[in-house]
Amino acid sequence: MSNYAKIFLLSVVIVSLLSACANGSPGYSTPDWEKIPDQLPASLKGYELYSWQVNEEWNFTLTTGTNRSKSFEEITSTENKYEDEFIKITVTDVEDLKTLLGRLPAGTEVFWSGIDLTGQVEEDALYFSYPPPETVKEITKWAEELDIQLHTLQNP
Repeated sequence: MSNYAKIFLLSVVIVSLLSACANGSPGYSTPDWEKIPDQLPASLKGYELYSWQVNEEWNFTLTTGTNRSKSFEEITSTENKYEDEFIKITVTDVEDLKTLLGRLPAGTEVFWSGIDLTGQVEEDALYFSYPPPETVKEITKWAEELDIQLHTLQNP
């Protein structure tokens, strides 16, 4: 391959990456619902729910509860995991989150809270937040209808 062809190819890749960054989309897509069991496995430690905003889009990650801390990169990665002992699914809208919560066994505890990112992000960086109160209330009400015990640090 000539140097000109390499430069052209590299330019195309850079422009594509810059376009993706300009849109603010980190590459999340709707989960493949056919790969996700109709009923997610019960978890002795419940599940953890994280939310953050990129531009106008809200993102939600549901993971199996564990004894270990999860990194910012692990929670916000675009890769979903459906392993025997560990589930990590990220969705980008409230309707997909409701579908996901609907696959949890009744009585499941879900802890919707922040993560400690000390040393991982700049001091005043916004790295975790709840959606607007009406959205929190909608999700909380849906969880109640499903008999999901959703615990938040914020009053809806």
